[in-house]
Amino acid sequence: MEDFLTVWSMQPKEVIDEISHHGVYICDPHKIERDFGSENDSFKPAYDWLVHKMEMMIGNKPENVQYPVWAWYASDWKNKRPDLRKNHYALPGTTMYCIECNIPVRDVVLHDYSEWHCVLNKFPSLLANSEEEYDKLYDEYQAMSQAEQNNLMVKSWENIFNITPFQNNFRENGRFVQATFWELRDEYIQSIKRFKAR
Repeated sequence: MEDFLTVWSMQPKEVIDEISHHGVYICDPHKIERDFGSENDSFKPAYDWLVHKMEMMIGNKPENVQYPVWAWYASDWKNKRPDLRKNHYALPGTTMYCIECNIPVRDVVLHDYSEWHCVLNKFPSLLANSEEEYDKLYDEYQAMSQAEQNNLMVKSWENIFNITPFQNNFRENGRFVQATFWELRDEYIQSIKRFKAR
């Protein structure tokens, strides 16, 4: 029997309409590129890196897919729907839809929300359990050549896939976990909740 993960994807009405008419939604690459904008061109390599890692983990994307669909898997350490009153998913006042989905485990990649920002901002993900440990790792990183730094930085990004819950007074891991997958299919949908972004 196949295992499933429950995730929640925040989407505008046009995504609901797309699924209603075609039975499936895939990420529109033109909207992604528009959202990157000229000032955020640096985000594109991060998304391309994630796509490459997803292909290694769950198999090649369908021919018509360029970027994945995003959802939430965990909030405040639990597999539960995010608090729609607190989180920002669009411009305030925008009508959005929280789509609860059950997706086959084999089709989903989970990653830590905080660590993903290392990839987005081209920082090394130097996981450390204390400020002293981090300073030591950072000093070692700074002493490397540019090529060594780049290799370590890119390799360290794989830390985003470690979602094991951990927390101390210096860092936390696995508190907020994102899910990415190639397609949002009608048969995955369990419920849809309309809400206004705050």
